[in-house]
Amino acid sequence: MMNPIVKRTFQQNEKVVLKLGIGLLIATIVLFLVMLLVLRQTNLNPQVFSSIVMVFILGSVGLFITSCIRVVMYFTKVKAQDKAATIGKSLLGILLSVISFFIQFLLIIVIALSNFS
Repeated sequence: MMNPIVKRTFQQNEKVVLKLGIGLLIATIVLFLVMLLVLRQTNLNPQVFSSIVMVFILGSVGLFITSCIRVVMYFTKVKAQDKAATIGKSLLGILLSVISFFIQFLLIIVIALSNFS
């Protein structure tokens, strides 16, 4: 039987991973909308946004790697000791980080295209 503290910690971290994924996706969408509005209304240099987008990209990559490690850890350690543990939220975290990354990739394209105009 799995240590109850480890089981509780794994399940609590599942919730944290999901909240981080949802928060990252919402923040990325808000950044995308704000950047589009600001670039349309002002002549602000779009490279100001590039450093912000890079921080978001690092967050997406970090969430993706963390979620992948959690999935591997689940199949190697947790599943054998506790049949009731689930990894659905980690898998959803992987999906949300990939979606956020593609939106951030679009942000980089918008920044690059606005430099040419």
